[in-house]
Parts: sequence; C-alpha cells; structure tokens
Amino acid sequence: MKLALNIKSAMALREFSESMPFAIQNIVDSTERLIQIYQSVAEQLGVHNQDFYNMLMLIKSAQKDAADAIEILPNMLIRTAEKIEIYVASQPTIPAK
Repeated sequence: MKLALNIKSAMALREFSESMPFAIQNIVDSTERLIQIYQSVAEQLGVHNQDFYNMLMLIKSAQKDAADAIEILPNMLIRTAEKIEIYVASQPTIPAK
C-alpha cells in the first residue's frame, strides 16, 4: 500500500488499525489449534515427543511476542492518521474556478 499525505491515506491507516485485533486473534487461534493437534498425537511421537514439544513452545513464545507487538500497532497507526489529518487541514486550498 502506498500512502500519500491526504485524507484517503489517513482513512486507510484507520481501517488497517481496526483490523489488528482480528490479526492478533487469528495468530492466537492458530497457535491454539496447533497445540490441540500436538496434544492429539503426542503419544504417537515416540522419541521425538520432546523435540516436537520444544518446537511448539518456541512457536508459542513467538506467537506471544508477535501478538504483543501487533497490540501496540493500532494506536501508532491512529496517531499517524491524526498527524496526516492535521497536516492536510493546515494546508491552504486553491479554490476551483
């Protein structure tokens, strides 16, 4: 997405910020599904059970880090949109003839 300093770009940032909670929830849900799948097959993994568990814990940790990072993004996008709106409002307009 290419942004310009105009109201349309500010609106796009606001809309994108609204989608962030859904992104976070999708990440959390996907990780939970992965954990459930692991739990359903854990007994069949034999000697590799611990390796899969360790990998799953790394994924869970990465998921939490990603969710934490994405959580702060909406406010940053909204602040940027506000700055764009302030800038656009401060620019003189040329009346149409």
